[in-house]
Amino acid sequence: MQLDGSLGAGFNDFDDAIIDLYGRGLSAREITEFIRSQYHVEVSAEFISTVTEKVNDDVRQWQGRHVKV
Repeated sequence: MQLDGSLGAGFNDFDDAIIDLYGRGLSAREITEFIRSQYHVEVSAEFISTVTEKVNDDVRQWQGRHVKV
């Protein structure tokens, strides 16, 4: 099975695993290898990037929020 990122948002388990690994500092290559070894699924670099960009967008929004003091 291959995931290329074009299949939409139906892969929340993979998203969660990727976000967890990304948060631990793993590179896209390391994440790809982990997903392949643990889930026996090939994921593309684009799929990893799509998921991590989603997180980066959320972080940027959170960092740019207005805080009332």
